[in-house]
Amino acid sequence: MFSAMAASHAQLASDDMFSAMAATRAELAFEQLQSNYWQPHSGFWSSSMWWQTANTIETLCNFAELPGAPKSTVTELLPVVFAATSNATRARCDKGVDLTFSGYVDDMLWWGIAWLRAFQLTANRSYLGRSVEIFDDATTRAWLNESCGGGVCWQLSKDENDMRNCYKNAITNELFLALAGGLALHHPDAARAKAARTWAARQATWFLKSGLINGSNLVNDGLDTFDNHWDVCLNNRATAYTYNQGVILSGLASAWLAAKAAGERPDDALLQTAVRIVDATWASHLVHSGTNVLREMGEAISLPVGNLYQGAPGGDGIQFKGVLIRHLAYFVRAVEGDGDALAVVRAAGGNTSRWRGYVGENADSIWAHAACVPPMPLGAGKSLEVPALFGFRWMGPCSYAFGGPTATSQTAAIDVFVAAASLAS
Repeated sequence: MFSAMAASHAQLASDDMFSAMAATRAELAFEQLQSNYWQPHSGFWSSSMWWQTANTIETLCNFAELPGAPKSTVTELLPVVFAATSNATRARCDKGVDLTFSGYVDDMLWWGIAWLRAFQLTANRSYLGRSVEIFDDATTRAWLNESCGGGVCWQLSKDENDMRNCYKNAITNELFLALAGGLALHHPDAARAKAARTWAARQATWFLKSGLINGSNLVNDGLDTFDNHWDVCLNNRATAYTYNQGVILSGLASAWLAAKAAGERPDDALLQTAVRIVDATWASHLVHSGTNVLREMGEAISLPVGNLYQGAPGGDGIQFKGVLIRHLAYFVRAVEGDGDALAVVRAAGGNTSRWRGYVGENADSIWAHAACVPPMPLGAGKSLEVPALFGFRWMGPCSYAFGGPTATSQTAAIDVFVAAASLAS
């Protein structure tokens, strides 16, 4: 008879093999990212990547922590990128220079999260300092009570005294929550951590009451105000992008965990809401029919390109699905690492095993269907394909004739492989 213990050992072995396979895929994809897109002279992975480079930094920090990953190779990249992005000043940004302290708050916050993650990996206080600097800038210049009762603006007005007409969109406020929660949990200074925790609680409460989450438990793009009534804000029913279903998960989890760590009674509604968002996402139009493989809004089902290279949501959208998977993995690991949080999630109907399966299915689909690599001639009529460059369409096909892989699509694929490896280990 196959005993329960034997079954357990078999499952552990299976998990170990899957983790190793996913880690191997991540390393192969990383090697191709570096050889095809890294630009050491600029500190970016392509000339067009700005906030996307911040995501690449975060992704590679996660990759570096996998067993056997080339951690030193990643840590050697960080000072290069840091130097390339550390010369931003408000004065220069006022002149239209798109650097860290630009008028686009979401771009700033992507970098804040990236440098916090780099600090967690390296313990380099310069990275932490930059993250805090970005966070402080957002709290002082972007938070606005007069519009929608709070929340941070997507874009700062050139006149810092007239921000009433700022757009309160989902991703900016999710990033603000995620950064506040991350600093609350990981800043070594108790006073700084407490201040961040206060902001995380404030932002989480505001977000859940804002109307950004629709009746289907999906997060729409933003809030609309009406005429001169800046306090009247309603869900604009604009596109529910995949990344808006992801960043909110880790933000809500970090706010809950930070409250618990401080000896406070966490608001279970934070985790309960996250459960509903995960399950709603995979029950929606954001997955390919009959599968659990993600598709972005605007992604064509039958055409190789669709309009993601032509608008709606534009080239930015190539990053979005990877962001969702990354933050789902954060959420799963966070709640599984805390018995009380896991109990809340399970009581709300959440199933972390099922969510792990979603990540694994997306990883397998990318590897099997999204590879886009021309054959490498070996002589004597032979060729070899190394399937480690990946396009945006995770169900395929990928074709160089229709846009092909990019540094952004490659980063998104690495996100998924890393998430699969970390959740299986």
